Amino acid sequence: MKKSVRLNGGAFRRNLRRISAVGLCGAMLLTVVPSPMAVMAAEDEVTTEPDTEVTEPDTEVTEPDTEVTEPVAKSQTIKVKTASKTYAQNTIRMNKKSFQIGASAKTTLSYKVLSGGKYISVSKKGVVTIKKGLPCGTYKIRVTAAATEKYKKATKDVKITVKKSTPVMSKLPIKWDLKNNKKVTCQYYCVNPSIYKNGSVTIKNVKTTKGKKNNKVTFTVQWDRSYSLAKTEVDRILDSFTGYAFGHYYSVVDYQTGECLEGENAYGVKVKAGKWKESNEKTFSDGSWWFSYPTKVTVKVTITYPKTYKDLCVVAGGQGDPDKANQFYDGKITFDKTNGVLYSKSHKNLCHAIRFK
Repeated sequence: MKKSVRLNGGAFRRNLRRISAVGLCGAMLLTVVPSPMAVMAAEDEVTTEPDTEVTEPDTEVTEPDTEVTEPVAKSQTIKVKTASKTYAQNTIRMNKKSFQIGASAKTTLSYKVLSGGKYISVSKKGVVTIKKGLPCGTYKIRVTAAATEKYKKATKDVKITVKKSTPVMSKLPIKWDLKNNKKVTCQYYCVNPSIYKNGSVTIKNVKTTKGKKNNKVTFTVQWDRSYSLAKTEVDRILDSFTGYAFGHYYSVVDYQTGECLEGENAYGVKVKAGKWKESNEKTFSDGSWWFSYPTKVTVKVTITYPKTYKDLCVVAGGQGDPDKANQFYDGKITFDKTNGVLYSKSHKNLCHAIRFK
C-alpha cells in the first residue's frame, strides 16, 4: 500500500533525508511526493550561490615608452678674421711675419699646420708665426671646432701664399757686366763736394767648384783708381772735406731680396774675404789739411752656397757715405735702399754686378 506523506516545503530537504532512511529500514516503502507548493517553496528557498568566478584584473601593464629620442647635433660654422695671407717672396725672405687668425665657433677650437711646418707655427690661441725664408707656394693651417652632443665637428682652412715677386736687384740701375777677367769702367766719387771720376773694376780668376750639397766659388776683385785730380778739385775737396772720398766696395747680395749675405742669413750662404791689399797711395794736401787713397786695391773672396740656391750675386764699384753703407752690411736695410751710396740712379757706372747659379 502506498502512503503519501505531505511535508511542509520549509523542511523538505532535511526531512526528506530522514524519511528516506526510515523507508529503507522499515517494511513499507514510502514514496514521498512533494506537493507542487512545496516544490515551489523549496525552489524559492534555494539561494543562488554567488558567482565565485573572479574576474582577474587586467594585469597587462602598458610599458612606458622608454625610447629616448637623441638630440640632433646642429651644424656650426667657424668664423675667422684672417682667412688668407699673401706675401711677396722678397719680403717674407727678409723678415719673419706673424698674424692672428681670430677664429670663433660654438665649441673648443684647435689648430694644425697642414703644410710648411718647417717655417710655420701656430699657437693655441691662433697666432701664426712665419720664419723668414719661406719658399714660394701655398700653405694651409686647419682650424677645427670639436664635436659635442649639441654641435657637429667643423673645420676651416686658412691659406698662406708666398708669390714670386720681381727680384729687387733686377729693378735697380746697375750694370750686369762683370765677367771673369774683364775690366769694366767704374765711377768713384766724393760725396761732398760731389766729384765723380772714372776708374775700373775687375773680377778675375773666377773658379767654381760643384759639390753634392754645396757649391763654392772663388775670385779676386780689383779696383783701379789711376785717374788724376785737378788742383781746383783738390781745393774743393779740402775746403769741405767730410772725411771720406773715392771709396770702393764689393758685396754678396741675394738677387731676389737685395739682402746682404755676408753675415748670418737664411739661405746657407757663407762668405770669407782674404786680406785687403792696397798699393800706389796718392796723397793731396794744402799744408793744413790732406786726404789720400790707394790707386790699386785687391781682395780675394770665397763663397760657399747650397747647390739649390740660385740667387747669388756679387756687386762691386765705388762707394760714398760709409755710415749708410754699414746699415746695409749690418742687415738693417736692403741694397735698394742705398741709392747714392752703393749704386746711383743718376750715375749708372757706379755699380757693376755678376750672378752665380
